[in-house]
Amino acid sequence: MRVYRLSSQIWYTLLICALSLLRFGTSLAFLVVGLPLSVPTFVEKYKWLIITNSCLAAIVDIGNSMAMCFCLAKAQKDSAIKRCVVEHSQYMSIDDKHTS
Repeated sequence: MRVYRLSSQIWYTLLICALSLLRFGTSLAFLVVGLPLSVPTFVEKYKWLIITNSCLAAIVDIGNSMAMCFCLAKAQKDSAIKRCVVEHSQYMSIDDKHTS
């Protein structure tokens, strides 16, 4: 939600929500499949599930971190441009007062 509030890009938010739901589904599969099995048997039989869940978690975390960095960098850039415009307009108003 933080990324959506900063970026206002619904497509990214929907993508991350879909990946998070998929990760939730793999976590539920852990629960359903893993309860009756011992840990070594579970790891041996469902190694792909462990890898999939871990990869989904990494993708979601890295994606959110990258999006936050882009949004914050854009906000900082926009702020710097606004500051430059304000300083320039102040300079021009001061210059106009001295030339009149």
